[in-house]
Amino acid sequence: DLFIYIFSITSLLFDIIMGIILSIYMLYDKEKIGLGCKKILYACFPINKANNIIEFFKVSHNIFYHYIIGKLIDSLIIGCLAFIGFQFILKINNALFLSFIIFLTNIIPYFGPFIGAVFPIVMTLVYSPIKSLWIALFLLILQQLDGNLIGPKIMGDQVGLSPLWIISAVLIGGSLFGIIGVFLSVPIAAIIKFSIDKYVQNKIHIRIQR
Repeated sequence: DLFIYIFSITSLLFDIIMGIILSIYMLYDKEKIGLGCKKILYACFPINKANNIIEFFKVSHNIFYHYIIGKLIDSLIIGCLAFIGFQFILKINNALFLSFIIFLTNIIPYFGPFIGAVFPIVMTLVYSPIKSLWIALFLLILQQLDGNLIGPKIMGDQVGLSPLWIISAVLIGGSLFGIIGVFLSVPIAAIIKFSIDKYVQNKIHIRIQR
């Protein structure tokens, strides 16, 4: 059992290191790779079809890049503000750990802030019920600040999805692919919505021309 465990850890570390190395080489040669892919597309498909495929990948890249980077920055700011509040204002135990939980869960759309609030409230409730109430109030104010000021300033309307789309995407992504599905469900849903809208617009345009 110990040998299998060590082998699993070693294999995981090897996969992570190789993934990082491969990513570095891909970033270094991204222009050559992109040019090669374009040549293959134009060789295999008509020009209009190839252009549509290239546009799809450009839009997908922009959605993923802006959403993930924006969400990470937003969550990092919320995590830092949570740490300041936990450590210097409320003076609770395990402030750094609980702030890290706030940072991680805040990445999850809609449900994340509620999930993240449970940990500090429950853990503080064990030794100080009064402080747990102050924590609940502090996190409520922090999330209102994030939802109305910090989030919109950083994220803008990067994905262009209604709350119904986002909630449905998170639920479906989480049920099918677990935590990875929760994190990536919103940009994927945005890409699906973009593709559907473009398809509908093209069909309407063709009917109008007829």
